[in-house]
Amino acid sequence: IREVVAKVRSLPGMGKLGELRDVTINYRHSTFLRLDPHLDPAADGEHVFILGLGSDTVLTLAPQRLLTLMQAMRHVWFAVTLSDERDEVRYEAENSWTPFDIDVLARARTLVHLSGLARHEWTHGTRLGVPMEGRPG
Repeated sequence: IREVVAKVRSLPGMGKLGELRDVTINYRHSTFLRLDPHLDPAADGEHVFILGLGSDTVLTLAPQRLLTLMQAMRHVWFAVTLSDERDEVRYEAENSWTPFDIDVLARARTLVHLSGLARHEWTHGTRLGVPMEGRPG
């Protein structure tokens, strides 16, 4: 981890990064990984870095305020229609969380940097993958 931090600090504009505050490792133990959209704690600092290790993934950024509203509306809709959580997860996987989401292809061994509005007002997460016919999971 020290080598990665040193390499990031050597990049243009990154020399003034503060101390490393948090390291989280999300391990995918099956075909698909779902990570609910979230904002990292403010105490983690002004910068969030996401490092892809063993595989490509799609990181989805969603505007936090709209996401909160749309999730509440979907919960009501799925409750009224007597759908279960699997229906909601499937809907999100196929349609995203909001109409304004931004999908970021994060290839293995690449670094995604979130700062400013992307760090404080846009959530990040990974939607459950959708199997494609004729393609391995």
